[in-house]
Amino acid sequence: MKELLVSMLLLVTVIAIYLSVVDGEEGSKVRLASMGSRMAEEIRSTDP
Repeated sequence: MKELLVSMLLLVTVIAIYLSVVDGEEGSKVRLASMGSRMAEEIRSTDP
């Protein structure tokens, strides 16, 4: 029983850390979208 409780606590902790890193206000998804937008603007503004 103790092992199950520790495992569940570890799992919840890992999920919380993942959500804060990836889905937070300045998370990875937001940064990737921002970088993609900037790259697209740079490519569009390139004069061939």
